Amino acid sequence: MQTIYLDFDNTLVESNKRIIEILNKRYHLNKSENDLSDYYYNSICSKVTKNEIDVIFDSKEFFDGLEFKPLALEIFNKYKDKYEIVITTKGTVDNLELKEQWLRDKLGKEISFLGLSGNPHDKSSVNMKNGIQIDDNSSCLRTNASVRILYRDGHSYPWQKGFTNNNILLVDN
Repeated sequence: MQTIYLDFDNTLVESNKRIIEILNKRYHLNKSENDLSDYYYNSICSKVTKNEIDVIFDSKEFFDGLEFKPLALEIFNKYKDKYEIVITTKGTVDNLELKEQWLRDKLGKEISFLGLSGNPHDKSSVNMKNGIQIDDNSSCLRTNASVRILYRDGHSYPWQKGFTNNNILLVDN
C-alpha cells in the first residue's frame, strides 16, 4: 500500500483562518486570509509577535474552533483504505500533542500521526521514499518523496514560492 504524507496546518485544516479569527477577536480587526502576506501574521496585525503566534498555536482556543479544509474529511475517508495516510506535521511539543488529540477526536484511533519538532520547514528527516507528500510550504517539500505536491488552496503566499524543482506538482484544490 502506498503512503501519503499529509501536512496538517493549512493543508488538512484551516490553521491560517483560525489564527486570523483569534487575532480579529483580540485586536478588534476585520481581516481575512486575503490580507495575509507573511508567515507570522504581521500583515494581519502589526502588534502580534512570533511568541504570541506560537502561544496561540499551543492553545485550546485554537483547537476548539479549528475546522477541516472544505472536502478534506470526505477525501480523507474516501482514500484512507486505499493508501496509508500519515499526518506529518511540525510544531512544539504542546502543539503536537494537541494536534494528535484533535485528530483522534475527529478521525478516530485509526490515524497515523508523525509529529516533528525543530526547524519548522524541515521534513527531510522523514523517509518518504516511494510515497506521496502533500504540503502547503515549498520548503517542507525538500524530501525524498516520489511525488511532491504543493497545495496552494488558491493562494500564492511567500512560503509557497522560491522552489526550482520541476518535480513538484502545484495543486489549488
